[in-house]
Amino acid sequence: MGIDAEPHAVTEVGVLDVAASVSEIEMLDTLTASMSDVAWDRVLFSAKEAIFKAWFPLTRQWLGYTDCELRIHAGTGTFTGQLPSTPECEGLYDGSVVHGRWTIHGGHVLTAVCIDT
Repeated sequence: MGIDAEPHAVTEVGVLDVAASVSEIEMLDTLTASMSDVAWDRVLFSAKEAIFKAWFPLTRQWLGYTDCELRIHAGTGTFTGQLPSTPECEGLYDGSVVHGRWTIHGGHVLTAVCIDT
């Protein structure tokens, strides 16, 4: 399981250059156009942090921010992350897609994910 909490504020300049793929940035632009009161870049960052916190203890392998492709589902408060499928990780978890939840509460973005083994 991985849990993360971040301030509900736009990330610092340059964070998305490191943390997001081109398709993720396009997704964030679409989400912002439909719901501008949410710091979607922070939701993405927090969701990836939660995934990485669940991934490392299971695999003992580091993930780069762009090693996991994230999709945020605004209407359901959920997200999915596409994890890499490598020979070293074979048999450590069920499937390469993880499902998580996100919410905004008390000025924070809260995310959680559980990787099934």
